[in-house]
Amino acid sequence: MLLANSWSLMCGVLNFRHWVVMCLLVFFSLVCKAQNFPVPIPVRADHLIPIEISLKTTKSDAQRAVLQLQEANILYNRPQKKIADLTEALNSAMKAAILAQKHGNQRVYNDALYMAALANADLGPLARAATLLPRLNDTTRTNALLLLAHHYWWRFDDDKAYDYRAALTYAEEALRISETSNNIYKTLLTRRIIAQIHGSLRNPSAGTEFLNVIKSYKALRYPYMHYVYSQYAYFLTNTGKQNEAVNYSLAALKSVQATKDSAAAGDVNLFHSIIIAENDMFSESMPYAFTAIDYYQKFPGLVSVSDPFLPLVISHAMRKMGDNDRSLAYIHATMKKYPPQSLDERLLYMSMLGHTYREKKMYDSAAFFFNNAYRIARANHSSTFRATRDVGHLYLELENYDVARKYLYESLNFPAVMYSSAETKQLRFEMFMADSATGHYKAALKDMSKFKDIDNAELRAATNKHIRELEAKYENALKEVEIRKASDHIKLLGQQNAVQSLRISHNKFITTIMIVGLLTAAFIIVTIFYFYRQKTTQSLKISEQAETIMKKNDLLEQVLREKDWLLKEVNHRVKNNLHTILSLLEAQAQNLKDDALEAIETSQHRIFAVTLIHKKLYTNDMADLIDMSVYMTELIAYLKEGFGEPQNIRIVTDIQPMELLASRAISLGLILNEGLTNAMRYAFADGRNGIIWVSLRATEDRIHLNITDNGMGFPLKINTSEPHMGTAIMRGLVDEMDGEITIDGSKGTEINVSFERIIQLPHYPLEAV
Repeated sequence: MLLANSWSLMCGVLNFRHWVVMCLLVFFSLVCKAQNFPVPIPVRADHLIPIEISLKTTKSDAQRAVLQLQEANILYNRPQKKIADLTEALNSAMKAAILAQKHGNQRVYNDALYMAALANADLGPLARAATLLPRLNDTTRTNALLLLAHHYWWRFDDDKAYDYRAALTYAEEALRISETSNNIYKTLLTRRIIAQIHGSLRNPSAGTEFLNVIKSYKALRYPYMHYVYSQYAYFLTNTGKQNEAVNYSLAALKSVQATKDSAAAGDVNLFHSIIIAENDMFSESMPYAFTAIDYYQKFPGLVSVSDPFLPLVISHAMRKMGDNDRSLAYIHATMKKYPPQSLDERLLYMSMLGHTYREKKMYDSAAFFFNNAYRIARANHSSTFRATRDVGHLYLELENYDVARKYLYESLNFPAVMYSSAETKQLRFEMFMADSATGHYKAALKDMSKFKDIDNAELRAATNKHIRELEAKYENALKEVEIRKASDHIKLLGQQNAVQSLRISHNKFITTIMIVGLLTAAFIIVTIFYFYRQKTTQSLKISEQAETIMKKNDLLEQVLREKDWLLKEVNHRVKNNLHTILSLLEAQAQNLKDDALEAIETSQHRIFAVTLIHKKLYTNDMADLIDMSVYMTELIAYLKEGFGEPQNIRIVTDIQPMELLASRAISLGLILNEGLTNAMRYAFADGRNGIIWVSLRATEDRIHLNITDNGMGFPLKINTSEPHMGTAIMRGLVDEMDGEITIDGSKGTEINVSFERIIQLPHYPLEAV
């Protein structure tokens, strides 16, 4: 009975720390995912359907490679991680790599292989991801090495000693490549990961390594310090420095708020929830955990919204607040919403349920879940460490010491690096209880001795550290006293020498200073007079030049204002004349039908395209530039209205903001008018529903216009010589711009126009100058 009471008291102190350390090990592995290796910028999820449509219609293998890579990106970055999505992402990435290699696109090839490595690492086994390393260039290879180092470090495996060694090997190789290529940020990232691994291996240098990395990041004014602070806070928590850990975790929260880094907000809030929970602030920790879930539901965070770690953290806090029924309900609700997909997820849920039933004193249900988890873990060699500890705890609480002793001794077979100092102490005390209760007194004494050794070792380490600090301070103080004495003695000798020197040189100085003073005064007077004459002459010249320049500037400003006014007036009159022509054509169209009416309407559309340009020119301060995003939007709206806003046709635009010269804008507007008019008039003549896509994009040296529909197709083929008025106009306009045009009518109609991008220097009106 005495043993049982002692065990209950001990568990009250240590069991929570055991759970928190376990939580931190699982959680921080996930937090560090994007911090420990680069993750591609996610492609927006709503682009998936257009990408899939383009994959079905696009014949260019080069373009298909890019689309396949984008598809893989979307599938991999979904907030809820599913094995089916990861598998599909892996397949799409490998297809993209094959197509990119075929066309020699090295950038897409490397990006696709890295995306495949990301999916492989989540699907497992890690050895499959490692097979891609020899095919990558140095930059992408470094990313993949960091990916493997992270996954070996964080995965919850029964042989963590091997995992830590593998993680360190990959990280050190990444460091070598980063330092060779002089990549400062990648080098710091890799050093941070190595410090993290050293911390897990109980390397004494880990703390110094972390602080040096933090100092280097601050020197570079790195804005996203929350990633660094979170990792260091975990290290401090794992070494028992809880107060410092809380301070760095709060600093990480402030950094997230300052940078508005939504991608990290969920993880930093969740980690802070765990740290303050270790200080028994369970009710205060809950809002941070639920804030993290809100971020995970909106953004694809580092922890998946379906990950069982989230209910693990929240249900643990609920149990510690005595709300076991709420904990049980929350676990079941989460399992129903997000069913476990892998063996590790199933085992984690079984562990949660077992602990909740144990807290409710429903020991039969707790034993059911714990024993089944142990049996499954042993059979699959997965998460056996956690399952063994859970069963040992349960039977010790049930005072079934023979069975408990078996599982506790089995726990000793796991690598020592899997235990924190607190967990080792707890295990030794539990073994002491089991050995004492079963009559193994010699073993019990040995257990208690080791338990006390740990306490004594920690006390000796703390005492020795304090003594060394005091000795260092004392030695520094002695050195400072000796330095001050020597300095005072040197100052005294110097003062005596100075007095003697002053007495010897006093008379000579008086004589010399008088002579030098007279010569200096004469030199100053002559110099002042000379500069006065020079300044007077220069001032007269500058005044005359300034007056001449002002007169010329006034004349130039007047000429420029007149030029701008004349340009605006010309554009205004041209616009009015074109509007008059439009009105005449409108009146003429009332008496026409069929082909004649169609010809008049087509002419009206072409004239409006030019009229709109001149309207922009005389209403815009930038008299020679046209904002294409505004112009093309208004032109498309006019054409839709001209065709009576057809309900079966939808126009989708993707127009990049840019400014073009008026001459280029007129040509581009007329081409858009012809392409859009033909599509709306002929592509869906049979009444089918359809979409017309209009895209205007700019690359580094060219402008690209694309008009595509999914209608009946265009009767003309590429480079045809068959006469057609609209086609002839488009080709003629493109030729004037020295551009290129292709027309494909095989599946719907697609018109591609490209021409050289001319960089136009900005023109500012005189008022701005």
